[in-house]
Amino acid sequence: MLNFDLVIFDADGTLWDYDAGERKALEAALAAFGVPYDESVLQRYRSINSELWRLLEQNVVNSDFVRVERFRKLLSELGIDMHPFDVQRVAADYLERLSAQAVPMKGAEELLRLLSGRVRMAILTNGISAVQRSRFALSGFGRYINDLIISEEVGVAKPDPAVFVHCLNRLGCTRPERALMVGDSIASDIRGGAAAGIVTCWFNPHGAPNLSDITPDYEIRRLSQLPELLGC
Repeated sequence: MLNFDLVIFDADGTLWDYDAGERKALEAALAAFGVPYDESVLQRYRSINSELWRLLEQNVVNSDFVRVERFRKLLSELGIDMHPFDVQRVAADYLERLSAQAVPMKGAEELLRLLSGRVRMAILTNGISAVQRSRFALSGFGRYINDLIISEEVGVAKPDPAVFVHCLNRLGCTRPERALMVGDSIASDIRGGAAAGIVTCWFNPHGAPNLSDITPDYEIRRLSQLPELLGC
């Protein structure tokens, strides 16, 4: 018998290499509209995007606002005057390109293949629905994952414990202590999972310091460490 009945994975930065896909999509989208791109533009975009997603996690804004506002802010900071309609076109072009990027994290598919049929698995993501469903289909992870739950479709985002409870209910897990949340974000994955009574595992591949007031139950650097934790 395994130590858990359900494993809930975050998507970006846990099962998918979001940074690699983001870089490719952003460079191509900006180039399509004649916007110069270099590493400093990428870092500026990531800073803007991270701040907006923090506001989304606090239920201050919604994903429709984020997907356009991040480009409005970026172009403004770059000193580029673009009509609001064209800003929306840039945002849409970026999402279309990002939807085609489904680069798996190292060891992700091997892990899912190993666990498939032995424990129920779900993905719980705050990502934009159309993007995540496209990437899920392209990745082939549907062969292993029992359910894909997207906060935009549920109407509440991580770290709100309600979306974790929704996930438990969807997967038929009546005991949260028998579920394990695996994610790279202390702020959304670990905080929210813990608030819902779920056991938490911080995926921390770069060995970043934990500067929060939240202590995960487990911490791993590689996805290949997870089977031992599960009791495989």
